[in-house]
Amino acid sequence: MKTFYTITFAFLLLASNLIDAQTYKNSTYFSGHFGARSSSINSHGQESGLNASFGAGFGFPIYKNLSFYSKVTYFLNDDFSTFEDPQLLSSDFQLFNKTQLVNGSFSQLIMNAGLQYNISVSDGLNLGFNGGFTYSLINQDARYSNGQEISSISNEGVYGYFGGGYVEKRFDNDNFAVFAEAQYNYIDGSAIYFRDRFSGTNVTIGGRYYLSSY
Repeated sequence: MKTFYTITFAFLLLASNLIDAQTYKNSTYFSGHFGARSSSINSHGQESGLNASFGAGFGFPIYKNLSFYSKVTYFLNDDFSTFEDPQLLSSDFQLFNKTQLVNGSFSQLIMNAGLQYNISVSDGLNLGFNGGFTYSLINQDARYSNGQEISSISNEGVYGYFGGGYVEKRFDNDNFAVFAEAQYNYIDGSAIYFRDRFSGTNVTIGGRYYLSSY
């Protein structure tokens, strides 16, 4: 994880000195977004599918094309089923040569904070790359099909990191912009049962309102 932070920080510093792009007109902004979230694939090769997500963000300039970046995203999956190997759950379980159906529900509030580097590629069209720290609040319930509880947590706080990029269209003489963003969040929470479902990719579209016009 430390290596990721080091590489991200070095990239941002290097890009600010080497990229000879058009001047990006930086400004403080507020944003809103919605989209879909795809989780990681578990050890059995099963995917959790897509979940709707929505949230808001905030940013402000630090130096030239470099900005502080923050975003909050929420998603919910209240009807999830998968087959799991009981021997992976706990040493207290008897070993079986078959998997068992597990039903679950979970929600996640993702809070990102880091840096974003912005590049103006043409008049009003911008690209950006971001990365930094992630903090998540997780609620989860996992049970066998017979109702036996495996795991239940409420507002469990876990840390991780994120990285991604976006394309944005700002309009002439206007404070408003539209954007599309793809971002991967890695969550490190070994105490969470469905932990591979909480790391994944968010693909969102939304709008930003800048406090100064383009």
